Amino acid sequence: MPLPTASGAAVEAAGTRTLDVRTDALVTAVLAYLGLPVLLLAVYLHTVAGAAAAVLLVAALVSAASARHSPDRSETPGGVISLRWGEVAFVVVLALVLAFLGGAVGVVDPPWDWNKHNALLHDLTTMSWPVTYEGAGNSSLVYSFGLYLPAAAMAKAAGGSVLLAHAALLVWIALGYALVLTLVSGFFARGRRALTAAVALVVFGGADVLGAVIASGSTVPTEWWFPSNGVFVQYSGNITALCWVPQHAIPSWLIGALFVRAWPAKRWRDGRAVLFAVGLSALWSPFAVIGGAVLLGALLLRSAVQRVPLRWRSLWVEVCLGLALVPVALFLSFVGGEQQLSMSGIGPRGYAFFLAVEIGLWVVLACLAGRYRSALVPVLLVLLVLPVLRFGEFNDLAMRASLPALMALNVLAWIGLLRGTARPTRLVGRVAVTVVGVAAVASSLPTGSLEIQRAVMGRPLPAYEQYWDESVPAFLERLDSSPSIRAQYLTCPRGPVAEALGLEACRGAEAVR
Repeated sequence: MPLPTASGAAVEAAGTRTLDVRTDALVTAVLAYLGLPVLLLAVYLHTVAGAAAAVLLVAALVSAASARHSPDRSETPGGVISLRWGEVAFVVVLALVLAFLGGAVGVVDPPWDWNKHNALLHDLTTMSWPVTYEGAGNSSLVYSFGLYLPAAAMAKAAGGSVLLAHAALLVWIALGYALVLTLVSGFFARGRRALTAAVALVVFGGADVLGAVIASGSTVPTEWWFPSNGVFVQYSGNITALCWVPQHAIPSWLIGALFVRAWPAKRWRDGRAVLFAVGLSALWSPFAVIGGAVLLGALLLRSAVQRVPLRWRSLWVEVCLGLALVPVALFLSFVGGEQQLSMSGIGPRGYAFFLAVEIGLWVVLACLAGRYRSALVPVLLVLLVLPVLRFGEFNDLAMRASLPALMALNVLAWIGLLRGTARPTRLVGRVAVTVVGVAAVASSLPTGSLEIQRAVMGRPLPAYEQYWDESVPAFLERLDSSPSIRAQYLTCPRGPVAEALGLEACRGAEAVR
């Protein structure tokens, strides 16, 4: 037997110090993560329709992971993300820190949105599925609660411990952040890819504080939103999103990263991943679906223009996915609230100033993203349209539907920054790109820093103190929520669709107002 050479031994030794993550396996893990709550919805509803949908979804996910069922006959992608074990440990620790920082298990002071998170998790853990409130007109809990279902299911199986549910939710959220970090790290060169992905995730954001100070003239803004002509608009920074709305942030960030990855691939297999991610996100966040659908549409149009080869017989996988999501769509169709889509009234000057302050510098960097650069077109389409629209009391459409495009912009900007500061670039160009990058990060840091300061040192108002034993109706009553807000959680499903989903209508009692 020949002895190993010195170079061979070095390669073997280096291999033992790294974890090689196959990109196709990582994408499969992402889709399984997004899809688990959809599978659990079948358990929540415990109807024949839900069980059939679960079977179809499993078939779709397993088949999508197989190269044999790829419509373009592509073999299993050979891409690998190599991470040193130190980087793996760093990703795990950072994901847990971000989950703790966001408010999970209440180690730090969570923002007032965690009143909602805690109430939903409590009821899904301690009450029978599907959740019905006898003291609230026998109304049903109908909400996009995909984030909470896995943690609630685990705790329910272990006896219904709310403490265990919160611990499970912490791990579940951290797993989502770890998947985001690993997926984003694949865009960067080996060596410090995990650190680069971490910096990209943590420091990216709009200049909400800076914009509010300039627009309002106040040295200390009371809200970290951007006011213009009496209109509140925000493109949430990543720290803001993970603190307030992990249910919107996690699926949106995964959609945005998958979209950038698929854009130059010219292979339907990668586009399929985006399609699955958008569809599976419906039970997590309808706003993620809205923002992601525009990016998906642009990707499908690009595939059609480039004549990406397809085997139409393989599209039965997409058909299975669509049928599996029918119960999700029917379930969410009962959500009330009667929110109206309207114009935001931001005005031309406010509109231009908002976009310049929030995304201007990041767009400049994204223009340097090489073969990914053209992906900026659909990203800008989303981000240019949303400020002129308004939906909901706090304009959640602009704040939350923008998250997939913002993550895509984040990835493109960091690709452009690293390309623009690479050695082959002329010195003047490297200096200019560095200045723009530093300015973009510096303008974003105050918002994230204030969020962290609030979490670590803040004290909630008495009305917003956190409770782990509070039901959704009690939470809505305590905060004196408006009827439109209450209708987004509690409703009275009626008709054959409600019966097919196993949802009980309000029987002989007054509906929740």
